[in-house]
Amino acid sequence: MESFAMTEERYQDLADNLLLQIRNLVNGNQAAAEDVVPQGSSGTDFIIHALADWRFYADSSDEVSAGNTAAAVHFGSDTAAFWAHAARLEHEAAHSRELRAGFTAELRGADGQGLARADSTHSFHRFPDYSVHEDCTNCHASGKVRCGSCGGSGRKSCPSCWGSGQRSEQVPEYDYQGNYRGSKTVYKSCYGCGGSGRTTCGACFGRGKVRCGECSGHGFFTRVRHTCAKAAAKLSLKIENAADIPAFEALSDLLYRAAAGFLAAKIPFETASAAETDGNIFQVAYRGESTAIRLDFSLHRRQYACCAFSNPPYPYSRPLLFDDLFADELAYLTEKIPAKGRLNKSRAVSFFNRYAGQPVLDEAMRRIAAHRTDTVQNTGRMVQEACQFFIGRETAEALAAALNRIMDKISPAYSAGVWLFFGIPFLALQTLAVLGFAQEGIAQHPIGTVLASALSGAVLTAAAGALICLPSMLAVWWRRRKIPAAYRQQMRNREAFRLLFRWAAGLWLAACAYGWAAAAGHAPKIEISLRDAAAQACRSETAQAYFPFCRRPAPPAADTALSEAGQARQIQQFLAARGYALKADGKFGRQSRRAARQYLKKSGIGLPENAPTAEFYRAIFPENQ
Repeated sequence: MESFAMTEERYQDLADNLLLQIRNLVNGNQAAAEDVVPQGSSGTDFIIHALADWRFYADSSDEVSAGNTAAAVHFGSDTAAFWAHAARLEHEAAHSRELRAGFTAELRGADGQGLARADSTHSFHRFPDYSVHEDCTNCHASGKVRCGSCGGSGRKSCPSCWGSGQRSEQVPEYDYQGNYRGSKTVYKSCYGCGGSGRTTCGACFGRGKVRCGECSGHGFFTRVRHTCAKAAAKLSLKIENAADIPAFEALSDLLYRAAAGFLAAKIPFETASAAETDGNIFQVAYRGESTAIRLDFSLHRRQYACCAFSNPPYPYSRPLLFDDLFADELAYLTEKIPAKGRLNKSRAVSFFNRYAGQPVLDEAMRRIAAHRTDTVQNTGRMVQEACQFFIGRETAEALAAALNRIMDKISPAYSAGVWLFFGIPFLALQTLAVLGFAQEGIAQHPIGTVLASALSGAVLTAAAGALICLPSMLAVWWRRRKIPAAYRQQMRNREAFRLLFRWAAGLWLAACAYGWAAAAGHAPKIEISLRDAAAQACRSETAQAYFPFCRRPAPPAADTALSEAGQARQIQQFLAARGYALKADGKFGRQSRRAARQYLKKSGIGLPENAPTAEFYRAIFPENQ
């Protein structure tokens, strides 16, 4: 039996080991190793009992295929015998002790290491495959089904004469002198069906039956069943000396949630007993001994306590050291790096260089770079892992938010500038194209116009996004070429890609809505084209003064004898050439006046609807005055 002195010495060794772990963790992270000052320690030995109840069952899977693919054990078409055999195998897998004798012998011989096997399911025997034929219910085991083309008759209506048996022809008619008098309709027997009105069905060739598609014409299926005998364990724990264990609730919570492999790795178990029970359960009892240590220490004049078990010590009650160590740093980060807004690159580089020298924050940035998959992803868990969970969840999430912004500036996942530079012109051009298309076609074919514009817009947006990805990747590579590979985030151009799609969809919807309103006359039509824009620029006074090629000869003098109908016809022709649905009939009615007013409104000219035709003519053709 271990003496008291030896026990105390063992406790002290474990406490020194735990102290060394904590010192190594905080060293360089706003503290030095010697800042962790031990204040005392205590230890408690405890015993843990683990009981693994192994249950056995049959796991079966079926493969069903058309035709004959029989297994070694085949029951023909006797489905009752097939299912009876399956039931016998299931019973044997669950109850046969001889069948599982090899598996249970392994558990007995594995001693304490057998506990780790309780984490997974084990297959210890595979039965020979067995099969049965099953009739196809679609064709009633005949392999043939009624032809859907002719309804099973073998013949169908003649497509040449639509089942009438006759075809009509127009033949010329002449009088007795040979003069053409016109044509008349005559009826002749249809050459396709010989006058019967019915032809042989091409799908079944007149048989009225076609091959069954479900069983491929075999008339039956073969079900092949694979059955394995498997074992799975249910684990239960019991801890002795609970009252003497420091922070027992935290330890029990850890152990009861832990996997069997973790328990076997941290606590030396030995097999206490192994036996079959009356309920066809193989029960294995394990017994393990371990030590719980409590270490009291101070750091920067604050008192902490850490509890651990096993050897080397594994902490199960962890003080939130980094909440205090990073309190000032977090306040500074919150002030200098707001959750939204622009972050200066030089400041981001300064923060990066500062935190790359602190081990836990450096490890956190490496984890973020390796595992972050979304800009808005909460990477607080990565910060907790880097701090070995000696940090609170809220503090970790606040630190992670700041580190995310720093990483996005130092090691961007995509180039926002490239996406804006190429994406905005593309969206503008596509919106104008959809708007023009909708204004012209949505009145006549609303559904077709909307579907066609949506499909073409989606295809063009996808193509544009794929093309923009290339310069974005090049820009990102150039920006972070001097950053060590461990801090380079994964490319996430798909985020900008999704944003481009959302903007394209919103603008497409707005363009379709405006196009419908313009086509219905509720909004003025927008006529924008590169040609019109160039012509308007060329007509400006600056272009006329400095660019000779923009100068145009003076227009011919107006025809003073032009009638009111002639003026109306010229206005209608002019507006029709610019997309207005008008007929040049010389009648200047309500529709023509509304179109003319819409056109003049774009130039800032307003005329009443009942104004004379001559006033509209002078406003539209001022150069002819």
